[in-house]
Amino acid sequence: MGSIHFTTAASLNYLAAAVVALESALITHPEASASIYLYSQTEIEIADLQRRIPHIRVDSNEAIIDYQLVRSMRNYYSDIEFFSALKIFNLKHNRLSAAQVVHIDTDTLFLERLFDNFGDFTEVCIQLVPHCQSPYPRSQIYMRDLDLIRSGTINGGLISLFTEHSVTDFALDWLLDHAQHHFFVSQRHGLYADQSWLSLLPTLFPDVIQIVRDPGINMAYWNLHERTLTGPDENMRFYVNTEYVLKMFHFSGYHYPSRELSVHVPKLWKLRYSTSLESLIDDYRTKIAEAKMRLAGLPIDSRRSLATRFGQIHQRNRRMRAL
Repeated sequence: MGSIHFTTAASLNYLAAAVVALESALITHPEASASIYLYSQTEIEIADLQRRIPHIRVDSNEAIIDYQLVRSMRNYYSDIEFFSALKIFNLKHNRLSAAQVVHIDTDTLFLERLFDNFGDFTEVCIQLVPHCQSPYPRSQIYMRDLDLIRSGTINGGLISLFTEHSVTDFALDWLLDHAQHHFFVSQRHGLYADQSWLSLLPTLFPDVIQIVRDPGINMAYWNLHERTLTGPDENMRFYVNTEYVLKMFHFSGYHYPSRELSVHVPKLWKLRYSTSLESLIDDYRTKIAEAKMRLAGLPIDSRRSLATRFGQIHQRNRRMRAL
């Protein structure tokens, strides 16, 4: 068993970003392995993709744990709900791939080594990252403390499992149970897909959950109020608050080929972008463009018909009423 394995789940329209994320993880962690699970693709399409990215293992439908159950969830979950649930199934599938298995969202970028050491397997079961570590100022125009209540204090973009810990499977099975039935995004029910349940883990498993508080990990639009980006320096490193090396940036809401950080950031706030942040966005945009060129010719997954979507809405409403 290797030391660390990075994995993600994606549809073909997010494939370029997923390849950028996994390749950046492999570059910064040379000893690591990586895999991507693509939902609803044929064996021919999987084989074609595998030839294009031989350094990343491409998993097909048959490889995933409980595929028929996963397929049934597609009938009542929206896209964000479905892929939030799928990441938990994918983690379960990969739990024996390495001593440490790390899910990363498709819109992340690694710039430096994430983990200097792998911690103490006897104490840490799962590592999670918070959205932010300080309250939003009253002057904040696009994020409020109330948003943390709605979306969860924990962000689902990085989930690290220490697979040799005896509690890991128990906690993962608890997440899997809720992933099957309760990963809806519903303000009325107080649910936001995976993040509502991930935010409960530190309370339910306090002795084995570690909250990673390094400001250089998981910088994103939702924590710009507490993190200022500078650089790159002569070693091409970026820094957060001048003190912490930027290790991972989360480009949530980025839409290629835009030069804007996120669709979730109002235009007025974009005037406050630093030249360092603009440089990082341009670098990410270039990486996505290069990945798209390598993947050109692969079909976009558009198999879901309008009738299927109407059926999904009916099943979704029925399950929501049962909550």
